Amino acid sequence: MIVAPGAALKNSVNLVKSSGFRVVSVDGAGSALDLLRRASVDLALVELSGHDGVGFGAIEKIREQEPDMGIIAITGAGGSRDAVKALKMGAYDYITAPFDKEQLLTVVKRYLGGAALKERPPALPAEPLFSSHFAGIIYRSGIMAAMLEMVQRVSVTSAGVLLTGESGTGKELVARAIHASGNRTKEHFVAINCGAVSPALMESELFGHEKGAFTGAMKRKAGKFEYADGGTVFLDEISTLSMELQVKLLRVLNDQSFQRVGGNRTIESDIRVIAATNVDLYEMVNKGTFRDDLYWRLNVVPIRIPPLRERVEDIGPLVFYFIERYSKEIGKNIRGVSSRTLDILKDYSWPGNIRELENLIERLAVTIPDNSIIGTTDIPAEFRRAGETKVRKETDLNLLNSDDFHASVKAFERGFIEKTLVEHGWNRQRTADKLKIHRNTLLNKMREHALIPPKDGGGATGPDNAE
Repeated sequence: MIVAPGAALKNSVNLVKSSGFRVVSVDGAGSALDLLRRASVDLALVELSGHDGVGFGAIEKIREQEPDMGIIAITGAGGSRDAVKALKMGAYDYITAPFDKEQLLTVVKRYLGGAALKERPPALPAEPLFSSHFAGIIYRSGIMAAMLEMVQRVSVTSAGVLLTGESGTGKELVARAIHASGNRTKEHFVAINCGAVSPALMESELFGHEKGAFTGAMKRKAGKFEYADGGTVFLDEISTLSMELQVKLLRVLNDQSFQRVGGNRTIESDIRVIAATNVDLYEMVNKGTFRDDLYWRLNVVPIRIPPLRERVEDIGPLVFYFIERYSKEIGKNIRGVSSRTLDILKDYSWPGNIRELENLIERLAVTIPDNSIIGTTDIPAEFRRAGETKVRKETDLNLLNSDDFHASVKAFERGFIEKTLVEHGWNRQRTADKLKIHRNTLLNKMREHALIPPKDGGGATGPDNAE
């Protein structure tokens, strides 16, 4: 622990030491930062009315150098506005001077006890964190359990299934689960990405062709539908099929028969078709870009695969699964992930879903040292920023619901300004015009509320966004 003492803290150093904590007192922000470069520190006590940059500037610098270290701010009487600002800048808690020994020690012990637990790698539980009943699908959440119950019901039938879900949610894995748990499991499962095959070749890919059917057809070729006789054909990105092929696919679904390209013989094939899409097929039907009769033929049993952000309970099991998998592949002993890191991953929105999570864990398994634990500093900054944004918004919400009028007004003001900045791509002039305030007033408000544009340029473009 370090203490950057002002008047309120000078008498606190000895009482903290007497409670069994190792304390180093420094005089000024520069000395504190020098100490952080040389030693491992768990907690900083910072008096906001201190001198030589100790205060908000010190909190900002400490947060930049040690983003995960705890900070407790010390404010003067009536310093609720300073306390709110310190919390928004990332302080763990605040104490208002004058304070007694027990009050200070309670806050210190509460943080240090929690920090010790947060950084301790969670032990693998005696019971498995996940179920793997369907073809390796990892889950623990109720929403996935309900979806897999539907998978189990439909797997024993030959009804058409339309899987919907965002990219990276595991639609092919669910299709394989339907095949594996049904009565076709001993026959072939054939997956075709309709968007990855050119329209000119798709008909041959599905139905096969006879020798000489087109330029380059040097010999007869069986198509996927013929090869999968008795089994399952999975058509991913079904929305990309041309209207001509949609007609032919509908005929196959109705008659369970087809002809090879360039052939006259009718081939019968007992197949089950599972289709998948990440776009709204019904909207395409309304626009006339997808046949309504084919839509209803495919959509006998619709199954929606939830995005990862809706199944947060599954993130922990998936992380441990991918750690184990890639540790074996790379030949490392990755011992786990800290609870604090896991909390950050749970706060992230995962636009790329499970595929994005898998890629992250594979990257970390490659880059972190052997026999180590994945910590908060190992993960990319965008994940930490997402967690910090969530915490800040939760803090603002708590303040809005508090009895502190001034703090609630500040919380509302900050949220309103940030929302308007985002809506206008962080363009200061357009935001100021929308808020009907002077641009300089907006800049002052942004500094007051620590509103910083995205560093990756996400919307913050143009010379108007330069300070």
